[in-house]
This record gives sequence, C-alpha cells and structure tokens, in this order.
Amino acid sequence: MDPIYGDKLQAHNPAIRILTLLPGPRDAVIKCLLARVAFDKAARYDALSYAWGDPSDKTSIAVNGFQLFVPSNLSELLRMLRKPDNTTELWADAICINQKGVEEKNYQVSIMGEIFRRCDTAYIWLGFPCSSRQVDRNTDNAESPFALISHFAYDKHLYELPCFEVDATTKKVTFHHDAAFTSMWDSFVDIFQKPWWSRFWCIQESLLPSSAIVMLGPWTTPWSTIKLCEKDSLRHIWGCCGISASLMPPEYTWFVDAMVANSQVDPRHVPNHCYDACRNMDQLVRTFRYKDCQNPRDKIYGISGLLNHSRYPRLLLDYSLPIANVYTNAMEAMLCDGSGDLRCLTGTGFNSQAYNLPSWVRNFQARPHIAAINSETHRDKVYALYNASSSAKSSPILKDEIHLVLNGVWIDNVRKVGSTVVDRN
Repeated sequence: MDPIYGDKLQAHNPAIRILTLLPGPRDAVIKCLLARVAFDKAARYDALSYAWGDPSDKTSIAVNGFQLFVPSNLSELLRMLRKPDNTTELWADAICINQKGVEEKNYQVSIMGEIFRRCDTAYIWLGFPCSSRQVDRNTDNAESPFALISHFAYDKHLYELPCFEVDATTKKVTFHHDAAFTSMWDSFVDIFQKPWWSRFWCIQESLLPSSAIVMLGPWTTPWSTIKLCEKDSLRHIWGCCGISASLMPPEYTWFVDAMVANSQVDPRHVPNHCYDACRNMDQLVRTFRYKDCQNPRDKIYGISGLLNHSRYPRLLLDYSLPIANVYTNAMEAMLCDGSGDLRCLTGTGFNSQAYNLPSWVRNFQARPHIAAINSETHRDKVYALYNASSSAKSSPILKDEIHLVLNGVWIDNVRKVGSTVVDRN
C-alpha cells in the first residue's frame, strides 16, 4: 500500500482525497495531511487551478509525514494560502490524485468537472507579477496589478483613465501618453500573458466553479470582476466611449481570452453561447484548440467535465489508450451524437501525419493560430444557413476502428484535384 495515498480510488466506490494544509509561518516547510472522503459526503473544500509548468521544476513538501515532490507553482500557491493559525481544506490534482495510478487517474479525471462544480471557491494562481513594485502589497508605492480590470468592472468610462484629458469648456477628449496609465497597462498585459491562460485544463477549472478568485502574488480579484471588465469595456468601446477608443494607439488593443468570453457573471445564469458549447463537443474543442497541455490526450479529457455525457455515450476516458485511439474515439462520439450532421468534419487539422491518424480524424493537439481559429469559428456559426443535404440525417459507420463509412448522393465527378496543402495541421 502506498504510504501517502493508501488504497486507490475507484469508480465503484465514489471518493476523493481532501488535502488539509497545516498552519505555519510563511517560510516554513509546507506540511499537509491527505485523507480519503466519500464524494457524496465530501467536506467543504477549495479547489486549486494553476499551471503545472516545467515537469522538472518541482519542490518538496511533506504529506502525511512523507516527502512528496509537487510542481513549484503549486508549492508557491500553497504557501500563499497557508494561514498562520488555522488549517485549510483544499483539492489539488497533483497531490490528491495518485499520478502514477492509471486506473485511479482515469476515474478522478472523469469527475474533475464535478469536483470543481462542488468546491466552495476555486483559487486561480497566475504566479507573481513581473513588476517588483507589485510583489509586496504592503510597500508605500504598491499598486494593484488589477487596477485597469477594476476600472472597467466598476463601469467607468475610457476618458476617466489617466491617459485622457477632457476640456472643461468644449468637452473635447484628447489622449496623451501617461506614466500612470502605462503602468496600469503593463500590469494588465502581464496578467493575460501568464502561462495559466495557455493551459487547456484551466477551461473547465474557470468555467465550472460558482465562485473563483484570481491570484497574482498577494493580489486577488474575483473571476467575475474579469468577466465584468470584458463585458463593460466592450459596451463602452462600442457605445458611449467610441470617440475615446478611436484615439488610443493600436498597441493598446485587447483581445479577450475565450474562457472569459464564455464564462458567466452570475452562476445562476448561463449565457446561451456557453450553454450550447457545453453540450456541443465539436464547438468546445474548436474554440479552445489554441490552448496547450502536456499530454495530448488531455485535448479531449480536459473538457470532459463540461460535456453532457448522455449526448456522448461512446466517449471513453482511458489514459492507457494510444493517442490515435483517443482522437478517433472522440471523432466517433461527435459523429454519433444524435444530431445527424457532419459539421465536425469541417475545418482544419485533418489529413495529419501525426500519431498515424485516419484522414477523417482531426489532430486535436495541433495548435492553429488564434486568427485561424476565429475564422473557423465564424464559418461554423454560419453553417446553419446552408442545407445542401436537404435536412437528411447522416448514419456514420466505423469499420475496423479506422475506416469511416458514410452514405451520400452522387452529384458529379471530381475532374481535377488541386495541390496538396503543405501544413496538414
């Protein structure tokens, strides 16, 4: 029996492990207790979301009295969350799941969506700010790196930023380069360039919790504040602050991450686009193909918690399967989701030479440029305007786990085939 993990967690006996972070001073060794808890009666806990980072960059902590090496990013987050006098109950995948047990990992990953749904709060760790002035919020010159986010989240106008001046008589607005605004903007850019945003797993970890707190060093802001910033800034830019927005140089352009655009402000209200995406596996993997993960299988498994599994009963979650099998199984699940259309066969990523994939299976690991994804997403949205099949439903058949058989109507003969696309991904 493993001295830290004990018996493995299995699906026939639903359970998770809760990490109890023991109190201690800031610089002391991190000590924790790990205990198995029935998932249907789990104690209250907070879930942790962070970028694993370089696999070789690990730090030693004490769990149940034994040494365990964890990602350094996680160690930093635990240090920030540790209280001097009280324990803290947490769930962190790198610790609470025995990463060496494939069967346990299959089961725990399959319920990760529910783990993040049930948590009291999800703590999203971005790391530390780049500016040394922001590392210690207790210094006299400390400024919040979330200042620009808060500005828009509080529904303020663009011309209220320090880079604008408004003539008291004519009300004419002018832009000028300002040190205070440059500092705000640099912090803003630093936040959205942190590795956490490029991580595929962070999609469900940010969209599913009813409450989430974003941490940058000692600074925090609710996830809902970032969503309000995106929502209200666009409303101002395209509305009352259009003139002010036109005066800003192009270097001050912000393109929102798809996670923010698809998130919800109020956990009781799910916008239609998020609601639909969470039921449409094809749209979900298309939207977030630009994000990365260490294990190519996670390009499918990493969104499992967002899916309506009654729609995808053929979808398997098994880390022992070859990557080609995982991607082929995912495509089969999309084709047989009951919709009867072949939309998932459109777009890029087919005919890939990676992993020996069949020609009709998309290489989900390939990361197209975000502009290409946006273009493909737009084309997908207008797909419903066309009806070449006259609403006929497809009946896909998979033979030998490789060959896809489809029925169709003969329209004409192919007379000429163009040159091969160089970039197959």
